[in-house]
Amino acid sequence: MQPTFLGIGVQRAATTWLHNRLAEHPEIFVPAEKEIQFFNLEDHQSKGLAWYLSHFHSADRESAVGEITPTYLHEADPREVADMFPGLKLIVVLRDPVDRAFSAFTLVSHRFPGKSFGDVCHRPYFFGHSLYADKLRLWADVFGWDNLCVQLYEDIQDRPRDALRKFFQFLGVDADFQPSGVEEHINRIIYPGLQSRLDTLRLGWAKEIVKRTPIGDWIRQRHIRSIGGAGRQIRHRLVANFLGDIEETEKLINRDLSSWKS
Repeated sequence: MQPTFLGIGVQRAATTWLHNRLAEHPEIFVPAEKEIQFFNLEDHQSKGLAWYLSHFHSADRESAVGEITPTYLHEADPREVADMFPGLKLIVVLRDPVDRAFSAFTLVSHRFPGKSFGDVCHRPYFFGHSLYADKLRLWADVFGWDNLCVQLYEDIQDRPRDALRKFFQFLGVDADFQPSGVEEHINRIIYPGLQSRLDTLRLGWAKEIVKRTPIGDWIRQRHIRSIGGAGRQIRHRLVANFLGDIEETEKLINRDLSSWKS
């Protein structure tokens, strides 16, 4: 079975939530493993196309088959993807670029001991992955705008059922299907070091419990304070740098992104 769609972006924009909701739909197949990273990692590409397609072997009669790797938007070559799978439908979720960059930092801050978000926010992993317009245009030039469904993180936060309905309609499946867990918290993390420790102890199941309890909120806020937060000065500086891209993105997707500019 070959994929009919890809979720290509972006990181820290509810793509895990989306993967889990798509997996519940009886007409959609996604592999158990999210983020296969076939089109952006050479060591995965070296395993060959058969390795990639093996992730879809369990697909049966589903009309929509695909996977979500949110780094594809920035790290994969759409022409190479189209050479293998022309006509793919592409799903994109965009997020306020400063919020996205800070969320990415909270996840990997343990790799930057003694550094605050302000110290590293202009590194490509944080800043570059929050630039959208050129990458969207590049993918649209190859696959066509009709084959891109772009929604916002805010859409999923504020109106998750409506957002899912649009994705389902785009993929050509029953848009009235109601998955469970639609209202669950999105992109909630606990202190990354604790997450890694729980994984090492094979207590990964405990992460979801901690995330949903008051202690999870306490740990999360304590961690955010410890890494400096995305303060107003930092935000204003970054917004000024992102402004041109935000305005280009507004035109491309025909959405008002005023909330990203302040």
